[in-house]
Amino acid sequence: MINSPANPTGKVMSKEELKSLFEICKDKKIKIVSDEAYEDLIYDKEIFSIGSLEDVPDDIVSIFSLSKSYSMTGWRAGYTVADRGVISDIAKVLEHTFTCYPPFIQKASAYALIHGEKFIEKFKREFKQKRDLVQKRLASIHNLVSNNIEGAFYAFPRYDINMKSVDFSKKLLEKYNVAVLPGTAFGPAGEGKIRISFSSSVDTIEAGLNAVEEFLEENQ
Repeated sequence: MINSPANPTGKVMSKEELKSLFEICKDKKIKIVSDEAYEDLIYDKEIFSIGSLEDVPDDIVSIFSLSKSYSMTGWRAGYTVADRGVISDIAKVLEHTFTCYPPFIQKASAYALIHGEKFIEKFKREFKQKRDLVQKRLASIHNLVSNNIEGAFYAFPRYDINMKSVDFSKKLLEKYNVAVLPGTAFGPAGEGKIRISFSSSVDTIEAGLNAVEEFLEENQ
């Protein structure tokens, strides 16, 4: 299973990396599930779906979401591209877990897919500006080392103070009313990191980053 652009790191796998992965999995007869929920939020690289390496879906299951690209979060709208057998199995599961999908969401989803290109262009420009702001601001904060944000709307910086990421997140919330996710929410390798979302307004993002900087200065 791959996730590109990735949550929480913002990493985007290159076309070459995806091709190499596909060849390895094909040789080993390994199926690929590709989570591409943030497909339209890629800032500096070419948009490339690993599913495009197959003329007809066979060994790759590609999963897409309308939640991010069209700001339809919470509506749980999306689609999957896969071979007929996989789609049939998915339908069987959904039949017993998710019924009576609201018609207005179905209509809105269809409209977005047909007419939403201009919205995506504007959406992406706005998020690129926020990404640039966040990346520049994080680079200026002492005791914080940020990753290069290539896609999605998250930063996953490492901090250099002696504090568990869960405690960091809890204390930051309690004192500054600023919410970040502890790195360990994504596994033990995330210790010493926090996930920052920049899906809010520019003013909110700046206020949140100022709070992170103050918190680090107080606890260094």
